[in-house]
Amino acid sequence: MKKIINLTVSFFLLLSNLIGQETPSELFNKAMEFKKSRNCNEVLELLNKATNLKPDFGEAWLEKGWCLNELSRSQEAVTALQKANTLLKNNYNVYCELAHAWYSLDKKDSALKYFKETLRLKPDYQLAVIGLADLFREKFNDNEQALSWYLKGAKMDSTHKKTNYWIGWCYNGQKKYDSAAYYLLKVLDTDASNIPASVELGYAYYSLNRYSEAIEIFKPALAAKTKSEVAIFYSGMCLAKTGNKASALDKYNELVILNSSFASQLLAEIQKMK
Repeated sequence: MKKIINLTVSFFLLLSNLIGQETPSELFNKAMEFKKSRNCNEVLELLNKATNLKPDFGEAWLEKGWCLNELSRSQEAVTALQKANTLLKNNYNVYCELAHAWYSLDKKDSALKYFKETLRLKPDYQLAVIGLADLFREKFNDNEQALSWYLKGAKMDSTHKKTNYWIGWCYNGQKKYDSAAYYLLKVLDTDASNIPASVELGYAYYSLNRYSEAIEIFKPALAAKTKSEVAIFYSGMCLAKTGNKASALDKYNELVILNSSFASQLLAEIQKMK
């Protein structure tokens, strides 16, 4: 009799657990709610539960890969995404996440392969276009190819700050300073406190001999908590070019304090002044 009672209790406990347990789909949907706030740790915990209950849940493996990429756990992301790739055939999101994971792992050829696969399936996927541009710029050191892809990204969204910044950066590298200024101004028009864009634009203006404009553009970078050596240097060069020796010497002294290699170059320009 006691054995029967124990079996009955065990059965009801098991039944209660099954009734109270969320389904894989419910866990996935809850994870997607957390994803909206980019709460990756919560997302990952829920997706792990979902894939434990349903190992062939391809969408959950994909989202796990995304989440692990966000957490900079790239090797784990590759493992999750390869699982997703076996379950979700020809899925451009899987390919794009795999490309980003390989990018982070410095496996540039694998990243290139998967970005191209993404765009084969979805040619207008901006995330892959910009990712490919970043890959050519940062991993292959091919700024010409990078610029070509950034310009394609700009056609998809002409207001995208990151795209416009890197277009300006690439054009500066090609000494096409007017073109650089055009795109960098787009960034500053919507984000006046963007320090990298102000430094690049200041450099473009300096290169175009627009020294007074450059001095003004450098001001946000010079007022930042951590000052840019490049901004100090080119601001000093502009001051020297416009005959303001005392202010140029101030910039030189700032560079000396920072032990900057730019200091000697600025001093040489100041010494040319009468």
